[in-house]
Amino acid sequence: MILEKKLERAIKKENSHEIEFLFEEIYDKYYNLISYLISQNVKNNKDVEELVNDTFINFYNNCYIKPINNIKYYLVQSAKNISINFLKKKQINYEYNEEYINNYNDQQDKTFYDEIMILLEKYLNKEEIKIILLYNVDCYSLKEIANMINKPYNTVLSIYNRAIKKFKKEVFENVGR
Repeated sequence: MILEKKLERAIKKENSHEIEFLFEEIYDKYYNLISYLISQNVKNNKDVEELVNDTFINFYNNCYIKPINNIKYYLVQSAKNISINFLKKKQINYEYNEEYINNYNDQQDKTFYDEIMILLEKYLNKEEIKIILLYNVDCYSLKEIANMINKPYNTVLSIYNRAIKKFKKEVFENVGR
């Protein structure tokens, strides 16, 4: 949900540079999935590439119209619909592998998350980790976090800033050891 929140904020702020950066990140993250799904039924590589591009163009155009709550789901559904329309024109049946969709990137995301958690646990205490995760992963504001953990806003802000500085310092000092 992090990308969704970042994209929504960038669009609200009309920050075209940030929107382009996020779109590239989304494209890189989901290109292989969308390409795989489409290629399961469309065998011509040029057609696959064109349909993949149509899927991302559709996403890009529609993200300005209304917030997209789940980018992966939106792209998969869009790819499915675009492929079905393409195949209807060619009178070919469409199938897709739902298990593959559900598991795509889960292992990569889990591995990355596990590596980050190991580093966080190595250098920070549980309260610092909780605040960092609530803010950066779950996208809660620091005010919301302060209410959740029953601490003043300034205390949460201070804990967050100190934890980030401490984490950066420790990680950068220990890189290469």
